[in-house]
Order: sequence, then structure tokens, then C-alpha cells
Amino acid sequence: TKRSARVQRERDGKLASRLSEVLGSVLLVQAFAREQYEQERFDAESSQTLEESVRTARMEGAAARAVEIINALGVWATVLFGSLMALRGQMTPGDVLIFTAYLTGMYKPLRNLAKLSTQFSKALVSAERISSILEVDSEMNTGLEVAASPLRGEVVFSDVSFSYGDGKAALQGVSFAISPGHRV
Repeated sequence: TKRSARVQRERDGKLASRLSEVLGSVLLVQAFAREQYEQERFDAESSQTLEESVRTARMEGAAARAVEIINALGVWATVLFGSLMALRGQMTPGDVLIFTAYLTGMYKPLRNLAKLSTQFSKALVSAERISSILEVDSEMNTGLEVAASPLRGEVVFSDVSFSYGDGKAALQGVSFAISPGHRV
């Protein structure tokens, strides 16, 4: 279950990261007409995440069922053995009831431990994801940064011409200015 939880958390993190990236740059996606591509990518990632979620839920359910079966078998054996002892007069029915209650109380922490191990593996994967994100940030600070001169925030294009190399001008003689705080 640890591997499955790790894979699930990694896919969830990647999906959330990609979704955040696309939503943060929705104007860029629209400008390049990439809506269909992003939709298909999102659908593929979502279906992989769903498959992993179902697989993880099945594994967690199997672990919970295993603990419940062990609990039921233990109670069954205690009641059977205790009943035989009570019929022989070696135990009282109250003793059988006390042993059954003790056994049931003993299995409760075991059930909690099974749930806790699943939560712990999910938390461990989340911590690894956070650690990998922090490592990326430290890798980006290489010391090769260049200090920018004082910026005014104004963008000016003056008589700009551009072509893709096919001889046809995509832009010719374009001039405009964008003031700070404005979007064009």
C-alpha cells in the first residue's frame, strides 16, 4: 500500500500542478489554440488518477477486511473454546464474556494501526513531494542571476517588422506603447 499511495500522491501532485499551470496561463492556452490539447491531456491524467485512486481504495479495503476477518476468527475461537470450557465446568459464562470483551478491545488498536499505516504512507509520500519541490527551488538558485536595471514598466514597440522567413511579412511597421499596469 505504501507504493500505491506514493504513486497516487505523485500523480495527484502532478495533476494539480498541471491544472494550476494551465489555469494560470489560460490566456496563453487560448492564444495558441491549445484548448483541445490541454483538455485531452487533462482527461488522460484524470483517468490515470482515477484508476490509481480505485486501486488504492481497493488495497485499503482489503487491509481493513483482513483485520476484520482476523478479529472475527479470534472472537469465534474464544467463544467456541470458552463455551466448551464452560460446559465442562472449568469456566463460567461470565469468564467467556470477559475474555471476549478483552479480545475485542485488543483488536480495536489493531484496526486503528491498519488505518494509521495507510495514513502514514500517504503522509510520507506528501512529504517526499514537498521535499522534491523544495529541491527544485534550490536548484534554480544557481548564482548565475543577472541583476536587472531599474525598470519603469513601460513596453514600447517602434516600427517593428517581422516575418517567419517565407518572405511574407507577419508584422510590418507596427508601433505602440503599453503603459505600466495595462494589458494589451
